[in-house]
Amino acid sequence: MFRTAIPVGRWAGIAVRVHWSVLIVLFLITDLLASAVLPLAAPGASAGWYWVTGGLTAVGFLASLLLHELSHAAVARRHGVGVKKITLWMLGGAAELKDEPSTPRADFQIAVAVSPLISPRRALRGAAARARAAVPPRAP
Repeated sequence: MFRTAIPVGRWAGIAVRVHWSVLIVLFLITDLLASAVLPLAAPGASAGWYWVTGGLTAVGFLASLLLHELSHAAVARRHGVGVKKITLWMLGGAAELKDEPSTPRADFQIAVAVSPLISPRRALRGAAARARAAVPPRAP
């Protein structure tokens, strides 16, 4: 699986690899944000600001994808299932398990119970932080 992936390190003893197709995703997200979204959302900023912000956002997206896959791995380990490696690729990520979960419940928890909860929680935290930042300070 993903023979052309590049090893980028280990996280909690799990090998983390990145498939070359991730470069395409990084470029597409950065380009879309820098050339279409950010100029409309924040008109008047420099082109360099748009590209740096777009690039940082794309990297943040990949970091959240890695966090998502690590949550699958953590639940798998909690159920006694070893994890070979995590590979990030163009359409997401894959946590490769060493063997099958021992029960259907464990399989379900590894697949869906924990990791999908991380994304909405992060979105809510981000929305709350943005709302707090948008509220002007009270006049004395």
